[in-house]
Amino acid sequence: VRVGPEEREALQELGVPMRVVIDDLQAVVDQERAAIDAISAMDDPNFFLVYHRYDAIEQFTIDLAADNPALVSQRIIGQSTEDRNIRVLTITGPGDPTHRPVVFLTGGQHAREWISPAASMYTAQKLVEGYAVDPRITRLMDSAVFMIVPLTNPDGYEYCWTDDRFWRKNKWRNANGALRGVDLNRNWDINFGGQGSSGNTTSQTYRGPFAFSEPETVAVRDELLSINNLAMHIDVHSYSQYVLWPYGFTTDPLPEPDATFFPAFSQELADTMYALHGVEYLAFNSMTGLYPASGTHKDWVYDATGAFSWTYELRPAAGAGIGGFVLPTEQIIPNSEELLESVLVMAEAVAEPVRLRRPHAIPDAFVAGQTNPIIFSVTDGYATANPDATIVLARFDGYNDFQELLYTDSDGFSVVNIPGAACGREVELYFLLQSTDHHTVQFPPEGALTRSFQNADGSPCQTHPADLNADGVVDADDFFLFLDAFANADPLADLNYDGVIDADDFFAFLRLFAQGS
Repeated sequence: VRVGPEEREALQELGVPMRVVIDDLQAVVDQERAAIDAISAMDDPNFFLVYHRYDAIEQFTIDLAADNPALVSQRIIGQSTEDRNIRVLTITGPGDPTHRPVVFLTGGQHAREWISPAASMYTAQKLVEGYAVDPRITRLMDSAVFMIVPLTNPDGYEYCWTDDRFWRKNKWRNANGALRGVDLNRNWDINFGGQGSSGNTTSQTYRGPFAFSEPETVAVRDELLSINNLAMHIDVHSYSQYVLWPYGFTTDPLPEPDATFFPAFSQELADTMYALHGVEYLAFNSMTGLYPASGTHKDWVYDATGAFSWTYELRPAAGAGIGGFVLPTEQIIPNSEELLESVLVMAEAVAEPVRLRRPHAIPDAFVAGQTNPIIFSVTDGYATANPDATIVLARFDGYNDFQELLYTDSDGFSVVNIPGAACGREVELYFLLQSTDHHTVQFPPEGALTRSFQNADGSPCQTHPADLNADGVVDADDFFLFLDAFANADPLADLNYDGVIDADDFFAFLRLFAQGS
């Protein structure tokens, strides 16, 4: 709550307990503006080092599309109360996007939360920059569509720059022309008028006279309803470092499988963001973990479209008071990186019907001469996983066909053992995963993993894989040793580790022998 010196004295006289979070709020605002001015005065500053006004955000969306026509388009989806444009960016790889799932971001519903449009624009920029450069981003842009509305409430946002840094609502005026504003995140048609919203026009949570009374919510609503493949949605806010899932107005359990999916995947999103910079995000249902709120964006998206929807509260952590909306400019990029990473994780979930989980990363190299276990599980993406249909394939030294490796199941995980080949050999490995409706996913999608076999202590290999007698020379003695092992079905001759000694092993040895002699 903001109070001036006189109100503070009056409250103290009445004995009202209070805690001063920020003694001089205007000093915080002045410091923010000074930092923006100083960085903006630099020669060609990074766009994301500072916050920007509406005109610059408008130009950013136009330029991003104009400079990258193969990847980006932009459209005006509506106008605000004061006739400012509301634009959406559509970002995806070349080709027909008709059947690609859509991840949608809504930024800047609340005017004072400047990090929201900044992080939304950063996400758009990095998706475009990463295409054809970053294999992960390239793959996801070729299989999903990213739609981003950087600034839903342009009037309120501009008003923060010109009049009141802590204005929350839009610029709705009553019949007398008095500025009152509507909280856009209470104006959606889901439990409209319920708890956590207000009918008082002076309240910060004034919901408006009726659901979708505001042109800003109507514009975003109509855009969302026009999307056939909407899969996931984030309403980007600040602050408190929360990942919130529906609903905000009831504690009734969600239907399955959503009741299981939301807590698990929301925690994954929170963990993803924590892994970048060690900033903790808490994941919970907004009604049970935060406070009641009716008429919210995320609840409407989930209810009206069936897409999974979240409210993100970006930095800083809870407890910063109203000054928490003034996030220092040096945190724009790291906070935006957290949003981007979570968006990529969402895209992986919606672009892949099933997903491969590993409690431990596949090592960069396997240990020679011993079995190397890989622990994994197959989980649901946008489809239901069929773990029993998983196939693990491998081949050694880039020769012959891939052979299926058997795996065992234990305690909810599967274990596939990579045979311990000789030091210096290589194995290529990939997984084929299936859903119950017969979608197939390859992991890794870019092609098989290649791993070498090395000594456990990291020391250089002393012998060549074809040096079967380990005398340091690949010669006729090794050749005849292999022939003897081959003729007697000795496991020494099973060079592709498929359990069968056959022509594939013979040709594999010839290839190794030619390399080493």
